Amino acid sequence: MCGSRFGVTKVATASLSAGATLRAEAQAMYDRTGRIFGGDEQLIMVEHDAWSCLPSRKEIRDHRLAARLRDALRTVPPVSLPMTCFRGIDYLDPSVVATSKDCGAPPAEYATPYRFNPAKVPVLYLSESILGVNAELSARSRRRWLQRFVLPTTLTLGDLSALDRKHPANQAMFYAEMKNRDGDRDNEYLFSQVVAELLQEAFPGGIRVLGARDAPERYKNIVIFDHADWLSWVDGVPFIEVP
Repeated sequence: MCGSRFGVTKVATASLSAGATLRAEAQAMYDRTGRIFGGDEQLIMVEHDAWSCLPSRKEIRDHRLAARLRDALRTVPPVSLPMTCFRGIDYLDPSVVATSKDCGAPPAEYATPYRFNPAKVPVLYLSESILGVNAELSARSRRRWLQRFVLPTTLTLGDLSALDRKHPANQAMFYAEMKNRDGDRDNEYLFSQVVAELLQEAFPGGIRVLGARDAPERYKNIVIFDHADWLSWVDGVPFIEVP
């Protein structure tokens, strides 16, 4: 079963209820990110819902909405660089001292599937704030280390965090940040991983996205696809984040 949209989304108009006319405007907000899906007709949301539930990578990539997304990515603005970001690492053993080399993306053989990467394809997940790191690493450890990065102007990052609600990339990200596949652990993030592939074609460096974890405030994350030079972005040594 594809994940339930209504369990986690605030419906902003009655047009999304059962039996509503497909010509009614679609508008909904995902609670965790605050991203709003907007459309001139409810049909566009119905089509995105079906697209996000397709069973294979090929079907998702070949869908007409994937072609629509590719075209729309030309109008997505770049992230202004340089910028400071953070990454956290937790140790259960308080005697362990983290080093900068511990704070990069995992080796390919240890990369597990997540929202914007399939198994064995590591990406570097960063957050723009310590609040974001703590939200992503929700389980408190005995000691948390933080590494500061300064992303260089040589990277090309697409900013998907503040698009118009009716922009095709905003509509796709609404589902990519939300949609999981209940009971299908191997393909839980299939749709968002395929969307990430399309985004990487347009923005080889990476993307800025909205944080999708519960947190006291909204936050934004940076997903780095091309992280070969990540050690050169390190700013200082890891430091301890006090609970």
